[in-house]
Amino acid sequence: MSACEGCLRRTWLLERLAGHLERQRAVIESLLEREDGELIELLGGRGRAELLARHLRYGPEEAELAREEARRAGLVLICRHDLRYPSRLTELGTLAPALLAVNGDHARLDRLAAGAAVAVVGTRRPTGYGLEAAHRLGADLAGAGVAVISGLAYGIDSAAHTGAIAAGGLTAAVLAAAAQRPSPAGKAPLFGSILATGLVLSEFGPAGFGRRWTFQARNRIVAGLADATVIVEATTRSGALITARVSDRIGRVTAALPGPVGTPQSAGPNEILAKFQAAGQSLNPDRVRAVRGAQDVLDLLYGEGIVEVHRPRTTPLTPDEARLLEAIRDGRDAVAALAPAQLATLSALELKGAVRRGPGGTLQPAVR
Repeated sequence: MSACEGCLRRTWLLERLAGHLERQRAVIESLLEREDGELIELLGGRGRAELLARHLRYGPEEAELAREEARRAGLVLICRHDLRYPSRLTELGTLAPALLAVNGDHARLDRLAAGAAVAVVGTRRPTGYGLEAAHRLGADLAGAGVAVISGLAYGIDSAAHTGAIAAGGLTAAVLAAAAQRPSPAGKAPLFGSILATGLVLSEFGPAGFGRRWTFQARNRIVAGLADATVIVEATTRSGALITARVSDRIGRVTAALPGPVGTPQSAGPNEILAKFQAAGQSLNPDRVRAVRGAQDVLDLLYGEGIVEVHRPRTTPLTPDEARLLEAIRDGRDAVAALAPAQLATLSALELKGAVRRGPGGTLQPAVR
C-alpha cells in the first residue's frame, strides 16, 4: 500500500492551510469539498502566490519523503485510489478524506471494511448513565462481531472503545491529529489497548496536530466508516451531532439513546428523536431511530432477531480485583487516592466491565 502523489499533495495542503481553516471552521465541510486550487484561492491570503507555486512543485520526491516520514512513525498511508481504502468512506463523495494514516495491524482494516460497523459517539462530560450505556453498547456490539468506531475522546467515546476491547472485538479510533500518538494525551493507556487489537486512524500525516476544525473534520470520517451512528449523550452543541448529520447525509441510519428529560447531556439525542434535527439541520425521519441498547442496533443492521446479543459468562475477578471492587462499593476509593499498583487492577476491572468512572474521578461499580 502506498498513497499516491496527488493525495499526499492534498494532505500537505490541508496541513499548510491549517491556521486559515481554523478561522473558517464554521463552514469547514464546505471547504473540505473544494479542489486544491479553490482552497488556495479562497484561503491563501497574501501568501497565495507562494503557496500555489509550492503546491505546483510538490512532486515524486516530496511524496516519497512523506511516505518515509510515515514509515518512521510506524504508520501505513493508503489513499482513496487504493483498493484497500474503505468503500464506505467513498460514499462521502467530495467529503471523503484523500488518505488514511493507519496505525496498527493494517490487515484489520480489511476486517473493518468487510464487516458491519457502528459509530458510538457522544459528550466528553457524560453522566454515569451515559458512561455505562456506552460501555455496554461497545461490548455488546463487539461481542456480536460488529466493529465499534469512535474518536478516543474523554467520556462516551472512551467508554465505547473500552467496552469493545473488554468483549474481545474490533474497535477503531479516528483521531483529529496524527495517528502515532494518543490524542488526548491522557488517553495513552486506552490508545495502547486499541493498538493491541484494533486500529487508530487519521487523515493527517505524522506531523499533524489537533485544532478545533480537525475535530469537526474527524467526525465525518467516523460517520463514513460506520453503517449506523448511535448518539448516547450529547448537548445540542456537541460535535457528535455533526457525526449524526453526516451519517444522515450519506443515507445511513442515525440512532439515539433517549435520556432523562431536562439533563443537558440528553438534550441532543432527545431533540434528534423529537424534531429529527442535528446541529440545526433536519434529518430524514425515515432514518432516525430510538434505541434502547445493542439489540435494537443489531435489529437495524441485520433485521429483527437475526443476530442476537450474546453476553459471555463474566470473567471471574482475581482476589486483588475483588478487594478493590469491594472498596469502591463502600465508597472508600477514588482514582486520585489509588496507589500505583492499584491502577493496573483498576484498569482490569474497567476492561471486565465491573467498574465505571463517574464525575470528578469517582469510581462506581457497574451493573454486570
